[in-house]
Amino acid sequence: MVLKSKNNKFSEGETYQFKVNNITTLPDDNKEFFVLQDIFGNKQLLTTEYYKNYNIKKGRIIKCKVDKINCNGKIFLEPEHPIYKQGKIYDFESVKFDKQKNYIGFEENILVVKDCFNNRIKIHCNNEFKIEKNIVKAKVEFVKKSIPFLSLAKYDDYKILNIGENYLFTIVEKRKLQDNVEYFILKDKYGNTHFLPTEYYPKYNFEIGNKIQCKVINYSLKGYYFIEPEHPFYNQEEIYEFDFVRTGKSIDNQGVRKNYIVVKDCFDNDIRVDYDLFLGKKDIGFKKVKCRVENLKKGKLLLSDPIEFL
Repeated sequence: MVLKSKNNKFSEGETYQFKVNNITTLPDDNKEFFVLQDIFGNKQLLTTEYYKNYNIKKGRIIKCKVDKINCNGKIFLEPEHPIYKQGKIYDFESVKFDKQKNYIGFEENILVVKDCFNNRIKIHCNNEFKIEKNIVKAKVEFVKKSIPFLSLAKYDDYKILNIGENYLFTIVEKRKLQDNVEYFILKDKYGNTHFLPTEYYPKYNFEIGNKIQCKVINYSLKGYYFIEPEHPFYNQEEIYEFDFVRTGKSIDNQGVRKNYIVVKDCFDNDIRVDYDLFLGKKDIGFKKVKCRVENLKKGKLLLSDPIEFL
């Protein structure tokens, strides 16, 4: 059975139990999904597309990592791989050394290998090296959409970044990429190139040549990291006062009605904060709300439930 939790909040990067209740097809796009029950008693959908080899069946309890929670509260899950475990080293069949252009347009070296399900996986490397018996030992850094992200520390000095950790980056230029969106182009301390959309940080006052501290949030199978700069005013996990704006109601993706309040940050951005109790006009005798900064996404604060009304 799935043990229930009273916390009613998921944390990115954490692993939870889910029960597979059913398999369904959505009428809008004809895609097939596993219907999962989470520890809060709510329903979550997991596409079957990437997990045909996982032997996930109705009635089973599976473990999934919360890979991402987007700005709208949608949860993206990654089931535990049936073979590969994060941080472990495994043998992979070598296919070839190759070159490719990354998302920014720079050429980079890669080694292509095959995993246990015959998926071809690209591993970043700085140089070619000798491979014995066509087998390469690689470390599983994490798994995304059933594909293991691998590193070659035994053979090569290409440095990867760890998800959840902070690094110093230098802004080297600003330009539009293939999607016609403007980005800051960044270099990490290992010389690897990254990018950051300028549209989310207009009040951060970033300039070319600045060194900025950023947290690695996630990794895309297209070959780049999602990074989030430190906020110029707010620190994660610290408590601040915010100006109260209004109250509101909404319906979440489970069909549950939610009460919330809206506050303003120092940049005059409206931030929604969930609050279990309904606040009528007679209850609003305050002008400020104390909340903890739990996270940052695209320059926006994600706040805790209200701690105090002032």
